[in-house]
Amino acid sequence: MKPRVMHRLVVVGLLLLVVVGGACHVD
Repeated sequence: MKPRVMHRLVVVGLLLLVVVGGACHVD
């Protein structure tokens, strides 16, 4: 895999964690 693709996956993963964490915190 290309470094750019890996970086993008990491960024997307972190964003998902923030969204899920925020949802759990609100709930």
